Amino acid sequence: MPTSPAEWKRLQSAAAAELNQRTAQAHLQILGLLRTHGHLLSDAQRRSLHKRLLRGGR
Repeated sequence: MPTSPAEWKRLQSAAAAELNQRTAQAHLQILGLLRTHGHLLSDAQRRSLHKRLLRGGR
């Protein structure tokens, strides 16, 4: 367990880097799935996905 502010900063930085790496990896996996299986989506599913992507998935 970190005991100093510097240790907390290092932990926070490492956690942020890990989150960024996992986010990028998930993004690539999603793109791969869409490339291989996207043709199976209905028009409604494509529209919904497009709307979600435009607003950042929120």
